[in-house]
Amino acid sequence: MKIKLVFFGKQKSSSIDDLIQEYIKRTNKYINCEVSYLLVNDQDPIKKKKKEFSKFSDMINKDDRVFLLDDRGKQYDSLSFSAKLSQCIDLGVKRIVLVVGGAYGFSEEMYKFSNEQIALSKLTLTHEIARLFISEQIYRAITIINNHPYHHE
Repeated sequence: MKIKLVFFGKQKSSSIDDLIQEYIKRTNKYINCEVSYLLVNDQDPIKKKKKEFSKFSDMINKDDRVFLLDDRGKQYDSLSFSAKLSQCIDLGVKRIVLVVGGAYGFSEEMYKFSNEQIALSKLTLTHEIARLFISEQIYRAITIINNHPYHHE
């Protein structure tokens, strides 16, 4: 199985990007994980969402499992999130795609296209912090699955 993180918009902070890359590097010791930044330049939020969906749908395979990180989604703790990833592995999912949207959220097409929405927190997070947060949680989940002592109970 592979994990793909798709981040809409560019990374503004190199120090946060360095931390994200560190977690991706650690995760890659267990499972293939990569990050893609999806950039769309359009000032009109409606047009921008449509262009984002078009670019995104071009990079997705029909058998991918797509999770949108969205405040309206289901909340997981670290153990249940790792169980969710483990379930995908057990079901033979070839690739999980986790998506952090842009400043205006996701288009309706994105919601229809996704398999599930996941809320990282009830708190409002910046997109950069959400990117770092999910990168660390993926690493944590994979270490839980592999019985590595990173996660403490």
